[in-house]
Amino acid sequence: MARSRKKNPISGVTTARSEKLWKRFVNRKLRQKARILLAKEAEILPENVKEVSNVWDGPKDGRVYWGKDGWPWWPLWKILRK
Repeated sequence: MARSRKKNPISGVTTARSEKLWKRFVNRKLRQKARILLAKEAEILPENVKEVSNVWDGPKDGRVYWGKDGWPWWPLWKILRK
């Protein structure tokens, strides 16, 4: 287990540990917008979080795939640990 690696080498762009608080805030924003539109009797409601916010505004700035064409000079063993 000392050399275990992630099955899918995908990680955040920055070194943020978690997006939990940001996701909670965005989902609250989505529900608030849906509530307001329901009160106005609108026919179209926001269906996706992307309609309310941008993924790149989060603390991890989206995700990146570290595949075979990844950066060879980057210490992948630090990023790809479980």
